[in-house]
Amino acid sequence: MGLVPLKILGFSSTAIGIFVALGAYLFQLSGGAGFATASGEVSAEAGEQVFWSKGKCSTCHSIGDEGSAVRCPNFGVKPPQFNEPVGLRAAKRKPGLSAVEYLVESVYDPGAFVVPGFPTGVMTPIHQPPIGLTDEEIRSVLLFLIAKSGLDADEVVTQQIASAQRRFAGRAPAVAANQGGASLRLPEGDAEEGLRVFQTMRCFQCHKVQGVALDVPELSPEQLEASVGPELTGIGAVQTQHYLLESILNPNAVILPDPSPDQKYSEEGASKMPSFGASMTFQEAIDLVAFLGSLKEAPAAGGGLLQPTAESRPAQGAAP
Repeated sequence: MGLVPLKILGFSSTAIGIFVALGAYLFQLSGGAGFATASGEVSAEAGEQVFWSKGKCSTCHSIGDEGSAVRCPNFGVKPPQFNEPVGLRAAKRKPGLSAVEYLVESVYDPGAFVVPGFPTGVMTPIHQPPIGLTDEEIRSVLLFLIAKSGLDADEVVTQQIASAQRRFAGRAPAVAANQGGASLRLPEGDAEEGLRVFQTMRCFQCHKVQGVALDVPELSPEQLEASVGPELTGIGAVQTQHYLLESILNPNAVILPDPSPDQKYSEEGASKMPSFGASMTFQEAIDLVAFLGSLKEAPAAGGGLLQPTAESRPAQGAAP
């Protein structure tokens, strides 16, 4: 083989290498493994499925009148506090961030900005346990919320979400101050014993749990329709052991917004729930946490949670 053909072969190999490297770089730049998830295509339709099922989003968020959760901000239109869908208000939430950037940050680092009227520490990063969605599943959920806001959820927006996700790759969020002790490994509790504690301590008088048969024969079904405290259906799918234990021992650590003026979760900035630190043993508290942690199913839409009224006002100042 002559010198010229060798030069041509060398140039061709170099050029191919450059194009391969450039293609890999552009592939990463666009968000990596593109539009496929383990369950199918990344899309608003896929995100809707995740929102109402695996993502457990409906445990804490409603979309307008869809769903009945009031723990965290409504993603639709719900006057007087939410007069625009989340896709529109997201662009106005945090200076310097676009709507897409803000939505992505709210999922990966919920404590970075807390909507006025909602407490910190309620929402856990959904790419971490106990929910643990993949980046692709999160991308689909955000596409769904954007589409529900009446905005385009096309390939351009998909790439914008993927680009905004890159800064969170491999990064665990900082532990909030009110979750100090998250490095403490709690002992295993007994969920069946925890149900007994739930009944013995009369937790059902304030907290509703759908799908759990309570053995309280002296009370009618109407008397079991608790409405004083937040519904606990599905709480184990969205909160950690530490959060649940803190809520039992120190109810004032996180106070949820009041869903209506006549049925309050709090009075004068303090929780209506008493501390059970002195009224139950540590083992009972751990068993109760195990029971609450076993509640994985999200509340059914219109399942009886308190609905905010036009006169509702939050008790104090979660994303988005």
